[in-house]
Amino acid sequence: MKEEHFIEFPFADYLLVFISIIVGYVVTEFFAGWGGLIRNRKQIKIYWLHLAWTINFFVQLIENWWWLWGNRLKLAENAGYFFYTLASPLLFYLISVFLFPTLKENEVHDFDDYFYKNKKYIFLLFCVLMVVYFINNLWIRKHDLISIDNMFCISGFVFGLLNLFINNRLYQVISFSMGFVILLIYTYINS
Repeated sequence: MKEEHFIEFPFADYLLVFISIIVGYVVTEFFAGWGGLIRNRKQIKIYWLHLAWTINFFVQLIENWWWLWGNRLKLAENAGYFFYTLASPLLFYLISVFLFPTLKENEVHDFDDYFYKNKKYIFLLFCVLMVVYFINNLWIRKHDLISIDNMFCISGFVFGLLNLFINNRLYQVISFSMGFVILLIYTYINS
């Protein structure tokens, strides 16, 4: 009988695969949302700021997934770390639900109106996401209280809170622009 050899699959990678499946599902939600916009373009009035926020949140989702690789060994240390790490993909999923409505045929959709009706949910979830990241940085990643990662979380939380309450369109544009630049700088610093 032929002897079989198995390559051991590390437990941390096993856990990371599960989280990656969930992140993949959330990525699919973004692609399906954008695909719906393209497929129904004749009955949609696209709002550029809404579209820009979808891209911003997608970049953050990918940044989050990228971060997981460097912290995969921590996931296997205890179940608490693993379950806590599931919070961010769940929050991104909920954000995607509010970013992309269910589009119905023969119904006109105004995404300017849709964005402003749903921004309170989007930015409330974003604020919760920033708190999750902040706690994650302290508890799992063992960062100092004052670190680049935590400054990103704090600035994201403040922008999210302001976006939650300020309805001024000019402010929304300025806030998005500043937030996206901060995200790009943060991504560059951490790459």
